[in-house]
Amino acid sequence: MCRICEHFAVRSHVCKLWKNHILMTRADFFGLWDQLLSEGTNTVTIDEVESRTGATRNAVYLGVKYAMDRKRLFSPARGLYVVVPAEYRSIGFVPATYFIDPMMNHLAIDYYLGLATAA
Repeated sequence: MCRICEHFAVRSHVCKLWKNHILMTRADFFGLWDQLLSEGTNTVTIDEVESRTGATRNAVYLGVKYAMDRKRLFSPARGLYVVVPAEYRSIGFVPATYFIDPMMNHLAIDYYLGLATAA
């Protein structure tokens, strides 16, 4: 595989440099975020992104960083990313109720939430 093929999260199309070599296409990360939202999934890990796209780990990290820079994702805990729906992109994060349970499961922490109100 040539360096150019490794640079782009590679899948499969004909390399323009070497006719008998296979060059891969970029993983569609923007499509992935929208697909996750349409499936009702609002949290994702690096391993899940890697398995869904077939991209290399480095390409996944770059795609996640790109999405975080554009406020399409944010990370409440290391290794866990929350997909930000369009209505929350101006502020760049979602309410805590969107990610508390998946975050605590990801961190393997038992938790209890309580709500206190003043009368």
